[in-house]
Amino acid sequence: MSNKKIVLGIVSFTLVILLILILLNKKAKESKNEIKNNYNVTVGYFLSYYELADSGTPIVEYYYFVNNKKYKGSVYTTTKYKDCKNSIRCEGKRFWVIYSPENPKKSLVDLSQEIQGMKDPPFPKTLDSFE
Repeated sequence: MSNKKIVLGIVSFTLVILLILILLNKKAKESKNEIKNNYNVTVGYFLSYYELADSGTPIVEYYYFVNNKKYKGSVYTTTKYKDCKNSIRCEGKRFWVIYSPENPKKSLVDLSQEIQGMKDPPFPKTLDSFE
């Protein structure tokens, strides 16, 4: 196989991967906008926290209830919860969750404000912090 064919194969493969990543990102943004344009509100509960081994990217898993049915969500976040890693310290943390009334599996969580222990916690003025 010639060097030109190898280079062409590598470039083609890279372009396909890049296209897939762009489409996935577009779909995620559309889903996020869909929720933000039509949502219901509930309380989410901290489930677990871990960091991806290869990149250290923090991930928070949470759960919430809609009509007595439990749903789970997870989000990549920039916030690191070092005290929560492999620990039960964060059980009981609560956050606002918005979800799609048409498909309650689709949700966004606001990790910027913990609401446990607050009487009548205020809902955020904007949806900017929901991820």
